[in-house]
Amino acid sequence: MLHKYKNSQIKKFRQNVVASGILIIDSKVLLLKRGQNNFPAPATWILPAGHVESLETPEKAAVREFKEETNIDVAIKKLVKIENYFYDSGKIRVHLIEFIYHVIPLKKEFIIKLDKEHIKYDFAPIEKLNRYASLVAPRKKAIREVYKNL
Repeated sequence: MLHKYKNSQIKKFRQNVVASGILIIDSKVLLLKRGQNNFPAPATWILPAGHVESLETPEKAAVREFKEETNIDVAIKKLVKIENYFYDSGKIRVHLIEFIYHVIPLKKEFIIKLDKEHIKYDFAPIEKLNRYASLVAPRKKAIREVYKNL
């Protein structure tokens, strides 16, 4: 549907598929804070997430990314939702498709070790998610849905 995007600055279109995980422990959700130079949204709070690699399922990507970004081994409990949205990156319009999963840790005890893309983590109380202004509203809604169904 190129005719919808008549912006002369947009020269290319790209589609990315990502997978993310919602980990809730004791009424708190694990959030990561991106580094200052982490595109597309530096210094924002996010769920552990990343790109689905070629020939990889979204489920496997969510588990792999969770381990890479936090050092926590998780299992998929349930697909929460699939979202898609658009953003512009220079002259590229990106269509992002995100698979959001409820994940559970494989071990009761774990040590979080962040990767180089993230500067901080927090177990955010579900009732105080609005304090994390940079966490986008659809993620807050997905987190609350998972919590409500625990």
